[in-house]
Formats: sequence, C-alpha cells, structure tokens
Amino acid sequence: MSDLIALMQTINQFKKKRLVISPLALLTLSACGGSGSSSESGSVSTTTVTGAVVKGPLQNALVFLDLDGDGQLGAAEQSTRTDSTGSFSFLSSSSNASVVAKTDATTIDTSSGEVLDNVTLKAPAGAEVVTPMTTIMQESSLSAADVVKVLGLPASVNPLTFNPFSGTENAAVALQVEKASQQVMTTIKAVSAAAEGAGASAEDAFSVALEAIVDVVKEKSIGSGSLDLANASQLDTITSKVGIKLIENANVDSAKFEAVASDLNDAVANVNKQIFEVTDLTSDASKAAFAVSTDLQVQVKGAATTGSTATISFANAQNVTAATATREEVIAAQGPENEDAAQGPKNEDVAEEIVEIPIVVVPSGGGGSPAAPVVSNKTAVKLASSPLTVTSSDWTSDKALGWQDEVTIEVALDNSTNIFTGGSNIVLTLNVSGVAGAASPNAEVTLDYNSSTNKFEGTYKVPVNATASDLSISSAKINVVPNDTETYEMSSTIASGLAGKSLGASLDSILPSVTVSSISYDTATDTITIVGTGFDDVADLDLSKLKLDIDNDGATTTDETFSSSEGTVSVSSTGATIVLSSSVASAVEGMTEFGLGTDNTRDYFEISAGFFKDSAKNTSVGTDDIKWKIPTITSANYKASTKTLSLYGEDLDGLTTSAISNANFKDYFTWKIDGTTAVTVQNTDIESIERTGSLAIDVVLKDTAAVVTNANVGGAKTDTFSISNGFIAGLTQSLPSDVNIVNDTVAPSLASFSITGASDGDKISP
Repeated sequence: MSDLIALMQTINQFKKKRLVISPLALLTLSACGGSGSSSESGSVSTTTVTGAVVKGPLQNALVFLDLDGDGQLGAAEQSTRTDSTGSFSFLSSSSNASVVAKTDATTIDTSSGEVLDNVTLKAPAGAEVVTPMTTIMQESSLSAADVVKVLGLPASVNPLTFNPFSGTENAAVALQVEKASQQVMTTIKAVSAAAEGAGASAEDAFSVALEAIVDVVKEKSIGSGSLDLANASQLDTITSKVGIKLIENANVDSAKFEAVASDLNDAVANVNKQIFEVTDLTSDASKAAFAVSTDLQVQVKGAATTGSTATISFANAQNVTAATATREEVIAAQGPENEDAAQGPKNEDVAEEIVEIPIVVVPSGGGGSPAAPVVSNKTAVKLASSPLTVTSSDWTSDKALGWQDEVTIEVALDNSTNIFTGGSNIVLTLNVSGVAGAASPNAEVTLDYNSSTNKFEGTYKVPVNATASDLSISSAKINVVPNDTETYEMSSTIASGLAGKSLGASLDSILPSVTVSSISYDTATDTITIVGTGFDDVADLDLSKLKLDIDNDGATTTDETFSSSEGTVSVSSTGATIVLSSSVASAVEGMTEFGLGTDNTRDYFEISAGFFKDSAKNTSVGTDDIKWKIPTITSANYKASTKTLSLYGEDLDGLTTSAISNANFKDYFTWKIDGTTAVTVQNTDIESIERTGSLAIDVVLKDTAAVVTNANVGGAKTDTFSISNGFIAGLTQSLPSDVNIVNDTVAPSLASFSITGASDGDKISP
C-alpha cells in the first residue's frame, strides 16, 4: 500500500500544462458551479426559473435560489451558470426565493471583456434580472422607485425587469441604466480593492463596500436626494463609512486605507466621469471606458498595500483618458474574432501544447491485499492538439440541443496507432456535469477505443430535465479490461486535458411560452391560422395535440383530433398556419354542425400540452380552448336622423379594417323598400363605414344616397336587406336574406337601476 501511496503522490506532483481545446462549437457553456435541480421528473412539482445577470452581461456567473436566505449556495439549493448574454435558466421546486449571483475568476463582464471576480449580486424573488440596482434594493429594502430616483434614472424604469442589453428597451434609457450600473460597480470594486490592500479579505472588503453604498442610498432616499458617483465629495461619504467599518477588523491596517482615501475618491470620480461620457453600449470606445475600472482596482489595491498614493495615477483625469484610449486601441487591434474571448474557443485549430499523462496500472487483486502497482511500458497518453469533437444529427449551428437529443463524442489521441495493445474493451469514461433528476450529480458517458482511428468514440443523450450547464465534462478516466477477471485503471489525471471542457453545443431547456389570440379556419384554402405572441421560440406544432370541438359541446357531437400527417405546418414570428390535406379537409368540412351550427353555435379549437415545440424539441405545458371566430351579420336597424345603418352580428372583429372599408355594396348588398322594391346602394353613397367592437358595423350614408332621398324608406311597412358572398372579404357564412331592417326612431333610455353592496366612497361608471 505504501508503494501505491508513493506512486500516487508522484502523479499528484506531476505538473500539468494548460490545454486549450477547440471543440466544434457555436456556443461554449461552462461547467455547473454547484448543485443542479435534483427532483426527478414527475415526482416534484417544478418551475423554470429564468433571468439574466447584468452589470454588462456577466458570463459564467454562478446563480442560485437562496432558499434559506443565507446568501450562500447550499446543498439543497438549485444552481446554474450564466451564458454569454448573462442569461440563466434552471428547474426549481420553488420560485419564491431571492436570487443570488456570485462571480469568480472565470466570470467575464462581456461589456468590457474583463474578468469580474468576487462579486455577489442579489435580486428579490420574481425579478427577471440580477443587477447592482436589484442588489441595492435587496440589501436596503428600498422600493424600486426609491432606488431609481436616488440614481437619477427615469421613473419608468423597473429595476426588477429592465435589461439594457435585451434589445427591446428604449436605447437611450438602456444606455442611462447601464452607465449607472457600471458606475455603482466601479465604485464598489475600487473601494473594496483598497480595503483588500489594507488587509481585508476579498469577501469582507466587498461586503463593507456594498454596505456603505447601500447606507448612502438609503440616506439619500430619506432626504429625497440623488447620488452622483462622479462627484468626489459624495464618494467621500462612502469611503468614510468604509474606513469606520474597517477599524473594527483586526486584520486591517485602517491607517493605510485612510492614507489613500482622498486619491481613491478622485480616481473613482474620474473613471465614473469617463463612463458617463459613453454614448453606446457596444463600441470599442465604450468597452474601453468600462474596462479601465479593472486598471483602477489594481492601482488602488497596490496603493493601499503600501499606504502610498503614488500608484493611483487615475487621480489625474488626463491619465484616465489616456488609459481609455490605449484600451480602445488594443480592443480595435484584436478585431471581432478575438472579442469576448472568454466565450470559448472558435472552430479553428489552435497550436496547443500536448499534455503528457502518466499511465498507472493497478491490478484489482481479486481479494486480500492489493497487488503492488506497476507502471505500464507506455509511459504516457498524449491527447491530440484539438482532442474533443462533438457532432449531432439533432444539432446544427442554427439551433440548440433539447432533451433526449444525442451527440456523438470523439476524443482523439496523439500517440501511435493502437497504443493499448495490451488489452481489449478499452473505454474512456466521461462524467457530464449536473444532470437534474439523476441518482448522482453526474451522468457517465462511455466512449469505446477505436484502434483504427486512435480515438475514443461514443454517444451522449441529453437527459430529461437537463439544464444549460449540463454539457461540460466534469471528470474523465480510462479503464482497460484485458479479460473477464481483472480490471486495470489508468490515473484519472487524464481529466487534466478534458475536465471542464464544453461539449460544444448549446442546450435549450426553456419551454415555449405562447399566447394564442385567435384561431380560424379558411374553407377556401383548407388552412387553419393561429395568431398570437411567443412564436419566436416555436419551430413546429404537434398536430396530435390539436382538436376541433364541433359546437363546443365536448363529446356530444363528432369532433376532429388531428394527427401529424394530416397537415403542413408553417411558423412565423406572429403565428402559424396548418394547411390540411385535401382528404382531411373534406372530411372535417363534411361534419354535421361544422362551422356555424344550429342557432349559429361556434366551434372551438382545443390545444393540449405539448402542442408547441421549439427547435430543441422542448414542448409547451399550457392548454387552451379558443373560439373559432366566424364573422356573421344577422340583423340591422336604420336611424334616419343620423342616416346610419347598423349591421349587427357576431365575431365581426374577425374582419380586417381593410376588408370592411372596401365593402362592395353595389354588387352584394340589397335594400328592399317595404320588402319589395330594391334600391341600389352605391359605394359612392357611403360617407363612412367602421366596425364598433365585435358586434356591429356602422354605415353612415350621404345625403344624396338613393335610400336617404326615397320618401318610402323606413315607412309603415318594414324594409329588408340581403347580403351575398363577396360583400366583405371574410364574411362568407350564414348570410342574411330578406331580413327586416328595424326603423330606429327611439333613443334607448334607462328604465331602472339598482345596486347592492355599495360602500361610502365607492364610484360607479358606465
């Protein structure tokens, strides 16, 4: 055993070089930083928690629901890592908890391209974003309106939902909000860097800096004031509070912090002024202005370490301007292909170093004391320069993987062909991090060694309830099984070349969320048209989840449940169409009571869970029961005093404004005086025509119209009207024929009115 321990110690001392891998990837995801959702599908009610961490979009920040309120990730708390847009999504058994986001040395502020380490941001339960502003709200218990006012932002801004980088917000307001966030974080990080230099731990330094700025915001709120973080005298209020708090910390030389406080205030003010001058969120100049905050932190930490202000050059505004210009030149020189480098390697080969990994062969022993370890005559396994390749028939560059999709994984070696001559059944076992619902936090993937290609090859199926951080390798090892009785295991240091590497394909675990506003069926084209919102995330429809309920009576009449083979689906950003096959359309349209049934009863379309599918094969969970709106006109009245003919019906909001304005009276509308003498209504007789809600269309006639000048119109005998197909586009069913036109001469009046349960101060309006 002592030999084994000594050998393993030798391996542990082996210096592993850094290996840069270039997987076939469109989007690189980071390994899960903690626990994922652990409830199995169906056993616990879960909800999808989504949002974005923004101080600039933060990539690879650790996000979790703080169920116990301690601000730390616990074993029972679900977590994930953010993507390059700062977005996160994971399944949770609870959504009624605050959200915490923590950054580390792998977290990138994509607005500047800089690492943003040791930051904790928080947001109240239900927030859609986690930002410096939501953190101040959470820590101060101030309202959104209070925080917005103190930071000098428009009152319309809701810090709990406003994402400056969403592309949906007003650009000017988005710029204003992001500059405020940048200034807040620049201040906190610079002050905490000075506290660190004076001896505080990184965690304590951030905590006291945040606490100080929260205290100042609360004080400003009480006094109805605003906070200008580009003003050195106002910054002095913050640093003074931090200095007092540091006196209580035995590990801190508070005198060093006090020695640099004045120059610290000036330097932070100058950097924040530079941020204030930014005119957009994406240019090289803006990235440079946001990035100099990192230089500021280095300066003030170095100064506080010695208690000397000599290194805080940013106390001079000209130096901030010069540093920003230098940063901009560097960013421009890098070019687009090098921006956001932290998002992962691109699809080109990179000249990487080869990592040599010792092989340790440990016989299983079969009982008793284990056999002494031996080192194989093959001294090392070499990974190819770009060892990891991921392909999938389920995944292309324009869509993400979904649950139950499969990827093919290959790991290439750089050794001579068939290095493993001493055994058969050689496998590389990878663990894919954070699979929700699995018995353990990892899912094993077994890759078989192919001696002809010198690669390990296998497939990975994305598990149900996997989240966006599941597609990274957490560990790897090679097993060699030369026969049925002995197992030889190579050192898991093989993981040095693979662990933490992305499988190279993004995972979409967000379910489609669609709101349907209308469904209609056009018998002329055999087309079902669905209109609504949320279709940007819809790629296909499962027609087996759609049913036409004739007369909306449940199972009383024969209904039609469609199947995937019965129609052709097309999806746009505003809805979808289903063109039925001619045989199916004929069968449906031949059903008793199809369309307008007896007494003009309407049919309904029933949508079941799973009807909407996105490109990653996620399906919707909601159900709906949507009325098929069939515009009809059934009656009319005429008011001579206003020369207004009102046509009444149902679902008239299903007719377009254009169709109504182009109504063809001359050819398809007949007015019979006394029910016998037809009078032609010309289109030129119409003063105006408009829909008033879903139940009426008002037609105002000109003074010169024949029906207006005819003395017999509206006489003792009742006039009638008829409409034929072609009158208004979309008005095709149950057309009226010789229906009475009521002569409207009496204005409606309220005969009686009563109300119960009213209290003093209640208001009533029509």
